[in-house]
Amino acid sequence: MKVLGLFCISILLFSCSSSASKAPAPSKGTLYLQSYIVGGLRIGWLWLGDDGTFVRDPKFGVDPVNTAMEKEHNAANAGTYTKNGNVIAVTYYSGKKENWAMEYDKGKLNTIDGWFVAPQTGLPANYKLEGKFSANFHIGYVSKQQTYTFNNDGTLTLSGQATINTGAAGATASGSAQKGTYVIKGNTINIRMANGDNSIAVIGFLPGAKPAIIINNAMFK
Repeated sequence: MKVLGLFCISILLFSCSSSASKAPAPSKGTLYLQSYIVGGLRIGWLWLGDDGTFVRDPKFGVDPVNTAMEKEHNAANAGTYTKNGNVIAVTYYSGKKENWAMEYDKGKLNTIDGWFVAPQTGLPANYKLEGKFSANFHIGYVSKQQTYTFNNDGTLTLSGQATINTGAAGATASGSAQKGTYVIKGNTINIRMANGDNSIAVIGFLPGAKPAIIINNAMFK
Protein backbone atom coordinates (compact mmCIF):
# COMPACT_ATOMS: atom_id res chain seq x y z
CA MET A 1 0.00 0.00 0.00
CA LYS A 2 1.27 3.44 -0.91
CA VAL A 3 0.11 6.79 0.42
CA LEU A 4 -0.95 9.33 -2.20
CA GLY A 5 -1.27 13.07 -1.73
CA LEU A 6 -4.87 14.24 -2.01
CA PHE A 7 -3.85 16.83 -4.55
CA CYS A 8 -3.06 14.06 -7.04
CA ILE A 9 -6.66 12.95 -6.70
CA SER A 10 -8.28 16.37 -6.73
CA ILE A 11 -6.67 17.54 -9.98
CA LEU A 12 -9.31 15.53 -11.82
CA LEU A 13 -11.95 17.92 -10.54
CA PHE A 14 -10.31 21.30 -10.22
CA SER A 15 -8.17 23.64 -12.27
CA CYS A 16 -5.40 25.32 -10.31
CA SER A 17 -6.34 28.96 -9.86
CA SER A 18 -2.78 30.24 -9.96
CA SER A 19 -2.97 30.39 -13.76
CA ALA A 20 -6.29 32.23 -13.56
CA SER A 21 -4.87 35.29 -11.85
CA LYS A 22 -5.77 37.57 -14.75
CA ALA A 23 -8.91 39.59 -14.10
CA PRO A 24 -11.88 38.09 -16.00
CA ALA A 25 -13.38 40.19 -18.75
CA PRO A 26 -17.10 40.61 -17.96
CA SER A 27 -19.16 38.56 -20.38
CA LYS A 28 -22.89 37.83 -20.22
CA GLY A 29 -24.54 34.63 -21.34
CA THR A 30 -26.36 31.48 -20.24
CA LEU A 31 -24.81 28.53 -18.42
CA TYR A 32 -26.32 25.10 -19.02
CA LEU A 33 -25.85 21.96 -16.96
CA GLN A 34 -25.57 19.10 -19.45
CA SER A 35 -26.31 15.41 -18.91
CA TYR A 36 -25.93 12.45 -21.24
CA ILE A 37 -27.06 8.93 -20.39
CA VAL A 38 -25.51 6.32 -22.68
CA GLY A 39 -23.62 3.56 -20.93
CA GLY A 40 -23.80 5.57 -17.71
CA LEU A 41 -24.35 9.17 -16.67
CA ARG A 42 -22.07 11.84 -18.08
CA ILE A 43 -22.16 15.43 -16.85
CA GLY A 44 -20.88 18.59 -18.46
CA TRP A 45 -21.31 22.35 -18.69
CA LEU A 46 -21.98 24.61 -21.66
CA TRP A 47 -21.80 28.39 -21.57
CA LEU A 48 -23.25 30.34 -24.50
CA GLY A 49 -22.23 33.97 -24.41
CA ASP A 50 -24.45 36.77 -25.68
CA ASP A 51 -21.44 37.97 -27.70
CA GLY A 52 -21.31 34.78 -29.79
CA THR A 53 -18.60 32.98 -27.82
CA PHE A 54 -19.00 29.61 -26.11
CA VAL A 55 -17.13 27.44 -23.62
CA ARG A 56 -17.64 23.78 -22.83
CA ASP A 57 -16.53 22.77 -19.32
CA PRO A 58 -14.98 26.12 -18.30
CA LYS A 59 -11.68 25.86 -16.44
CA PHE A 60 -11.72 29.27 -14.71
CA GLY A 61 -15.18 29.56 -13.21
CA VAL A 62 -18.23 31.23 -14.70
CA ASP A 63 -18.87 34.31 -12.53
CA PRO A 64 -17.96 35.82 -14.86
CA VAL A 65 -16.63 33.59 -17.63
CA ASN A 66 -13.06 34.59 -18.42
CA THR A 67 -13.17 34.27 -22.19
CA ALA A 68 -9.56 35.39 -22.66
CA MET A 69 -8.22 32.71 -20.31
CA GLU A 70 -10.49 30.04 -21.79
CA LYS A 71 -9.25 30.92 -25.28
CA GLU A 72 -5.64 30.75 -24.15
CA HIS A 73 -5.80 27.59 -22.02
CA ASN A 74 -8.97 25.76 -23.14
CA ALA A 75 -9.08 26.33 -26.91
CA ALA A 76 -10.19 22.75 -27.58
CA ASN A 77 -13.44 23.46 -25.69
CA ALA A 78 -14.09 27.10 -26.59
CA GLY A 79 -14.79 29.21 -29.64
CA THR A 80 -17.51 31.17 -31.44
CA TYR A 81 -21.02 30.27 -32.57
CA THR A 82 -24.00 31.44 -34.61
CA LYS A 83 -27.59 30.26 -34.43
CA ASN A 84 -29.60 29.39 -37.54
CA GLY A 85 -33.04 28.09 -36.67
CA ASN A 86 -32.58 24.97 -34.55
CA VAL A 87 -28.89 24.61 -35.37
CA ILE A 88 -25.89 26.13 -33.61
CA ALA A 89 -22.86 26.38 -35.90
CA VAL A 90 -19.67 26.44 -33.81
CA THR A 91 -16.03 27.07 -34.62
CA TYR A 92 -13.53 26.09 -31.96
CA TYR A 93 -10.46 28.23 -31.40
CA SER A 94 -8.51 25.11 -32.36
CA GLY A 95 -10.09 25.33 -35.82
CA LYS A 96 -12.58 22.45 -35.57
CA LYS A 97 -16.14 23.13 -36.74
CA GLU A 98 -19.38 21.45 -35.68
CA ASN A 99 -23.15 21.84 -35.97
CA TRP A 100 -25.19 21.30 -32.82
CA ALA A 101 -28.88 20.49 -33.18
CA MET A 102 -31.30 21.99 -30.65
CA GLU A 103 -34.45 20.09 -29.70
CA TYR A 104 -37.44 21.44 -27.79
CA ASP A 105 -40.04 19.79 -25.58
CA LYS A 106 -43.32 21.68 -25.23
CA GLY A 107 -41.60 24.87 -26.37
CA LYS A 108 -38.75 24.53 -23.86
CA LEU A 109 -35.17 23.88 -24.92
CA ASN A 110 -34.47 20.24 -24.07
CA THR A 111 -31.23 19.15 -25.76
CA ILE A 112 -28.20 20.67 -27.45
CA ASP A 113 -26.02 18.35 -29.52
CA GLY A 114 -27.74 15.33 -27.96
CA TRP A 115 -27.10 16.47 -24.37
CA PHE A 116 -30.01 17.26 -22.06
CA VAL A 117 -29.61 20.84 -20.88
CA ALA A 118 -30.90 22.82 -17.92
CA PRO A 119 -30.16 26.56 -17.61
CA GLN A 120 -28.51 27.60 -14.36
CA THR A 121 -29.26 30.74 -12.36
CA GLY A 122 -26.48 30.35 -9.80
CA LEU A 123 -26.54 29.85 -6.06
CA PRO A 124 -27.45 32.73 -3.73
CA ALA A 125 -24.74 35.08 -2.51
CA ASN A 126 -22.75 33.70 0.46
CA TYR A 127 -24.36 30.28 -0.05
CA LYS A 128 -22.99 27.62 2.31
CA LEU A 129 -23.09 23.83 2.12
CA GLU A 130 -23.56 21.52 5.09
CA GLY A 131 -22.87 17.79 5.01
CA LYS A 132 -20.69 15.07 3.54
CA PHE A 133 -20.68 14.54 -0.23
CA SER A 134 -18.86 11.70 -2.02
CA ALA A 135 -18.17 10.82 -5.65
CA ASN A 136 -16.67 7.80 -7.40
CA PHE A 137 -15.19 7.86 -10.87
CA HIS A 138 -12.97 5.71 -13.07
CA ILE A 139 -10.10 6.50 -15.41
CA GLY A 140 -8.70 3.44 -17.14
CA TYR A 141 -7.58 0.97 -14.47
CA VAL A 142 -7.81 3.58 -11.73
CA SER A 143 -10.88 4.00 -9.52
CA LYS A 144 -10.97 7.10 -7.35
CA GLN A 145 -13.18 8.32 -4.54
CA GLN A 146 -13.36 11.80 -3.08
CA THR A 147 -15.36 12.95 -0.08
CA TYR A 148 -15.93 16.59 0.79
CA THR A 149 -17.29 17.49 4.20
CA PHE A 150 -18.65 21.03 3.93
CA ASN A 151 -19.52 23.17 6.95
CA ASN A 152 -21.76 26.23 6.98
CA ASP A 153 -18.94 28.32 8.46
CA GLY A 154 -17.11 28.14 5.12
CA THR A 155 -14.66 25.38 6.08
CA LEU A 156 -14.26 21.94 4.53
CA THR A 157 -12.38 18.67 4.83
CA LEU A 158 -11.25 16.65 1.81
CA SER A 159 -10.45 12.94 1.96
CA GLY A 160 -10.08 10.27 -0.69
CA GLN A 161 -8.46 7.15 -1.99
CA ALA A 162 -7.43 5.60 -5.31
CA THR A 163 -7.58 1.94 -6.33
CA ILE A 164 -5.62 0.44 -9.23
CA ASN A 165 -6.87 -2.87 -10.63
CA THR A 166 -5.33 -4.33 -13.79
CA GLY A 167 -7.04 -7.69 -13.45
CA ALA A 168 -3.78 -9.39 -12.53
CA ALA A 169 -3.05 -7.23 -9.51
CA GLY A 170 -4.55 -4.43 -7.51
CA ALA A 171 -3.66 -1.91 -4.85
CA THR A 172 -5.40 0.81 -2.86
CA ALA A 173 -3.83 4.04 -1.72
CA SER A 174 -5.24 6.77 0.47
CA GLY A 175 -4.13 10.09 1.86
CA SER A 176 -4.78 11.83 5.14
CA ALA A 177 -7.71 14.24 5.28
CA GLN A 178 -6.91 17.84 4.48
CA LYS A 179 -8.70 20.98 5.60
CA GLY A 180 -9.52 24.16 3.75
CA THR A 181 -12.06 26.90 3.13
CA TYR A 182 -14.51 27.56 0.31
CA VAL A 183 -16.46 30.45 -1.18
CA ILE A 184 -19.39 30.03 -3.56
CA LYS A 185 -20.44 32.77 -5.97
CA GLY A 186 -23.20 31.92 -8.43
CA ASN A 187 -22.04 28.74 -10.13
CA THR A 188 -18.39 29.10 -9.16
CA ILE A 189 -16.66 27.62 -6.12
CA ASN A 190 -13.21 28.71 -4.96
CA ILE A 191 -11.38 26.34 -2.62
CA ARG A 192 -8.27 27.17 -0.63
CA MET A 193 -6.59 24.25 1.09
CA ALA A 194 -4.40 24.71 4.16
CA ASN A 195 -1.48 23.16 2.24
CA GLY A 196 -1.56 26.06 -0.24
CA ASP A 197 -3.49 24.42 -3.09
CA ASN A 198 -6.00 26.91 -4.52
CA SER A 199 -8.68 25.71 -6.93
CA ILE A 200 -11.65 26.98 -8.89
CA ALA A 201 -14.52 24.96 -10.38
CA VAL A 202 -18.07 25.15 -11.71
CA ILE A 203 -20.70 24.04 -9.20
CA GLY A 204 -24.41 23.26 -9.25
CA PHE A 205 -26.82 21.96 -6.64
CA LEU A 206 -29.46 19.26 -7.11
CA PRO A 207 -32.11 19.38 -4.36
CA GLY A 208 -34.19 16.44 -3.21
CA ALA A 209 -34.49 13.80 -0.51
CA LYS A 210 -30.82 12.95 -1.15
CA PRO A 211 -29.28 16.23 -2.32
CA ALA A 212 -26.26 16.20 -4.58
CA ILE A 213 -23.82 18.76 -5.87
CA ILE A 214 -22.12 18.87 -9.25
CA ILE A 215 -18.49 19.98 -9.18
CA ASN A 216 -17.11 20.21 -12.71
CA ASN A 217 -17.92 16.78 -14.20
CA ALA A 218 -18.56 14.78 -11.02
CA MET A 219 -21.77 14.30 -9.04
CA PHE A 220 -21.22 14.25 -5.27
CA LYS A 221 -24.08 12.57 -3.45
